[in-house]
Amino acid sequence: MPTDRVGVCKRSSLKTRRGPRVLLIGDSILNGYLGGVQSALKDKAYVDAWVTPTSQGDKSLPRQIREVLAQGPYDIIPFQPRTARLAEGPDSRGSV
Repeated sequence: MPTDRVGVCKRSSLKTRRGPRVLLIGDSILNGYLGGVQSALKDKAYVDAWVTPTSQGDKSLPRQIREVLAQGPYDIIPFQPRTARLAEGPDSRGSV
């Protein structure tokens, strides 16, 4: 899995193929819940993760996804993409 400017990939150890293989894709928020998902699915599935700073509007994202998926096959792929940065300031329409 790529680990340079496209993010950090964390692979589970695949000793034997028992259960589905899961790939979680997301930004740094994924680090916050990755351990919980791995614990919940322990002995039920293999959980890999691709933590990437690439936003969903980045034209390189489809190529990066293909590179990561080539490390599969994966049975389940939840994708929590990084959204474009919201506008800043109290009167900006995109601010939360």
